[in-house]
Amino acid sequence: SPSSTRTRRTRVGPGAREPRAERMANFVAMDTLPPGAVLNDDGSACFPPTQRPDGTMRKARPIRTLADGRYYVAQDEMQAFQTKGNQFRAGQKGRVPGAPPGAAKKPAAAPEKSKTALKRERAKKKKAKKPAAAPEKSKTALKRERAKKKKAKKPAAA
Repeated sequence: SPSSTRTRRTRVGPGAREPRAERMANFVAMDTLPPGAVLNDDGSACFPPTQRPDGTMRKARPIRTLADGRYYVAQDEMQAFQTKGNQFRAGQKGRVPGAPPGAAKKPAAAPEKSKTALKRERAKKKKAKKPAAAPEKSKTALKRERAKKKKAKKPAAA
């Protein structure tokens, strides 16, 4: 049959596809070992076992090695991509606007308190100075006391 004798054609040039290993979506090929990876005695590479917060250990995660000597690393092991803008903003934190790049960063000053916060502080101090008074009784409690006094005053009927 004609389908069994068909050979697979491969493109050459700008439209050619990369080999399957190179275009796997969940892995990245690297020339050097990723940060945190360890090279074993037998030449294989892996991420060493780590301890979870509950004390149990995670298994060592192997890193596959390609024939050309590069390493395949899972994407979740890679550092998140940072744009130039994010890197710039991270470097700008704490810097005084208009100051030269090497100038000292502004000191972390305590934020000024609002008028309301100052008012509350004064009220707390004033309240703390007053001696603690006996708690006021509710209207119902006062009525009950009056009723008890009236009953106590009435002479017992014979």
